[in-house]
Amino acid sequence: MMKYRKFACLAAAAALILSLGACRAGGETEPSGTAGDTVSAETTASPETTPTQPVPSTQETEQEAPTETVPFEPVETVPVAPVEPIVSDPVAPGTEGVALEDLQVVRTQDVAQSVLENLIAQNPSADGLAMMQMKDLEALEELLNRVGSQVLTDAAEQYGEEFFQEYDLIVIPRVTTTGSVRFSASASAQGGVYQVEITVSVPEITTMDMANWFLLIPAPKADTQGRTVRAVIAGGFGTPELNPAPTTGFVFG
Repeated sequence: MMKYRKFACLAAAAALILSLGACRAGGETEPSGTAGDTVSAETTASPETTPTQPVPSTQETEQEAPTETVPFEPVETVPVAPVEPIVSDPVAPGTEGVALEDLQVVRTQDVAQSVLENLIAQNPSADGLAMMQMKDLEALEELLNRVGSQVLTDAAEQYGEEFFQEYDLIVIPRVTTTGSVRFSASASAQGGVYQVEITVSVPEITTMDMANWFLLIPAPKADTQGRTVRAVIAGGFGTPELNPAPTTGFVFG
């Protein structure tokens, strides 16, 4: 009986050992279908989760060029003397374009416009402005009585006997559509002509009023004798000018 019990215990122990070996062998085998699907963490990491190294900037990669300090050296300059204006002697009429500083511009609002219109019509010029050449005091006094302007008479008081010994007086009547005009004149004596050029300029803003004028211009007898005296509108540049009618002396805006 004891012999059968020992045999049973040995059989049970053997069975237990065999079962433990089978369990150990089964734990080391991988389940079907998973062996080829398993990938290590090192080979499956996505680019998004992979840590990136910081990219150095261009300024960090470029080597800074060494700077060189240049010492400042002052430049010596030679002082320049200021340019002095050139002073020229006045030129007497006889050369072209000599400005007439003794021109008198007389506005005669105490005279009817028809008086100037008659003077202009009776002293026409085919190639210039209507004008009158006073060669002596008697001719001037006759003109003053005919015009009847006290303003013109007062302006002509300086032209006496002594004046007419050396000068003629050129009288130019003018009618303008604005009192804002400004007159200037120049004279030249060339060949057989003594020519007076009148420049008429106006500002950008003008008054809307008719104006009557007499231009009184002394002319040396040495330049007028033996020459034809005429007055014209200068074709100057720069200053705006009115458009004159050459035969009547009227100026239209």
